[in-house]
Order: sequence, then structure tokens, then C-alpha cells
Amino acid sequence: MKKYATSSKKINQLVEEFGVDAFEWKIRTHNTEQQATAWETRFLKRCKVLEHPDVWFNRNIAGHILATEESNKKISEYHTGKPKSEDHKQKMRESRLNYLKDNPVIVSKETKQKISNAMSGENNPRYGVEVSNETRAKISAGNKGKTRSEAVKLGTSKRMLSLGENHPGKNKSEETRKKLSLALSGKKRKPHTEETKQKISDALKGKAKGLMSESEKLKRSATLKGKMKSAESSVKKSETLKELAGLGQHHSQIIKICPHCGKSAKTMSYARWHGDRCSAVKKLTRT
Repeated sequence: MKKYATSSKKINQLVEEFGVDAFEWKIRTHNTEQQATAWETRFLKRCKVLEHPDVWFNRNIAGHILATEESNKKISEYHTGKPKSEDHKQKMRESRLNYLKDNPVIVSKETKQKISNAMSGENNPRYGVEVSNETRAKISAGNKGKTRSEAVKLGTSKRMLSLGENHPGKNKSEETRKKLSLALSGKKRKPHTEETKQKISDALKGKAKGLMSESEKLKRSATLKGKMKSAESSVKKSETLKELAGLGQHHSQIIKICPHCGKSAKTMSYARWHGDRCSAVKKLTRT
């Protein structure tokens, strides 16, 4: 019992309660695992363990079952395509979480890189698989209404910030950026539903305009740390603010109309998204 613990929950409870010394042990040796299994089955049948539950703890006469490739295949075929119940999923999740608490998994960077290499490109089982519109609709329906907790959001934020230069968003090649830009150019953002508009309205009610909460300030501060503005950008902003100050107006009060796309925007938004930086100008340049 120092190296092997029986699979019987009842006996394990008794061992824990009374100790190993309260039991007598007899060991029988065999040349192979198959021989040991066959002997155990014959012994349990001969003792009629199922007919005398008041004497025996055993609840089957098969002993230790040795699974063959054929039996494993039959079990796999039987369970394939059968959805698990929510209760079953919850039990599996709890079991996995309890196991990880006692046996935390620490994966080294080297191991992560090996896994990445083994699952990249043509090695990935999903490589080249086209996702049907029906599957996309199912995934979308399954994710609707799900919200991440603040703890999860904060954990994700800290993890992304800790990556620094290794952040996935910073390692995109120029070719990838161009592809993304071309794919998104000319596409209109899907309009918000009335329900979404109401949610946004409810979330903003009671908040003073232009003021951020302490948590929002900390998030923005962490995001902007280490980022340097170009000298040109700083000069433009300074000149714009000086001009507005001379007119006795705040930049948030001025509305400008972009000559390229015809949209109106406040001064600072105009400087960032319109004028020479307007997407309409970029689109003409690309074509």
C-alpha cells in the first residue's frame, strides 16, 4: 500500500480511517498482466462476490479490464457524435480544475515554441479547412450574451502588457498590415441595434462628460506608457491649441468638415482621422 492504492473508494476510506496496519495483505505474483487479470476474474467468480455483498467489497467480477485496440475503437465509435449534457460538462470542468490546483502545469518558453511549431501551417489539423456560414452562425449564437468578468479582463490586460515587444499586435509584418487594410477598406461598420444603443446609453448615464474613472485612467496610462509621439504630431497639436486659445474657444467646441469624405468631426478627431489622413485619400492612393 506504499506504492499501490486500490481502486476501491470504500477500502481507501477504511485505510485512511484505520491505517494500513489494520489490514492483512496477501500478494500473488504472475508472469504477465493478462495472467493476473484472468486469475482475478476466476477467483471472484468462484467466491461469488456479487451474491454476498455483506462479505465482499467487490462490485464486479471482471477484475482489471485490459483494453484492446478493438475495444477502444468500439468505445470511441459509440461516443462519437453524442453531445455531453451540461451536468457532465460541469463535472469534467470541476475535475480538471481540482486536478490543476494540486498539479499546476508550468510550460516553459521552449516547450511553447515547440508546440507552436508543431501546430503551425500544414501541421495544424484545421489547415485549409473552410468554415461554413452555418458553423459561423452557430459559433456566433453560442457567444452571444457572454461577458468576461473584470478579473478575466484585468488578467488579459496584464498578460498582454507583460509581453512588451512580443505582443502579437506588434509583430505583424507590413504585408499582413496591408492585407488587413485592404480587407477593411470601403467596409461600413455594422449599425448598432436599438438594444445595443440602449445598453450603451444606460452604461454612460450618470457619468460626467469628459471625465474618466480611476480604473479607466490607470488602463489608459498603462497602454500609453513608453509610447512616443512624433515631433510633427506634437507641433501640430500645439499649434492647433494655441490658435483656439487665441480665439477664446476650447477645441471640443470646434467642428470641421473633411473636404475628402464630407464628414464633420471635432478638431482633435479631425486632425487624427481626416484631412491628409482621411481614409478616402488613402483609398485613392492605393488605387
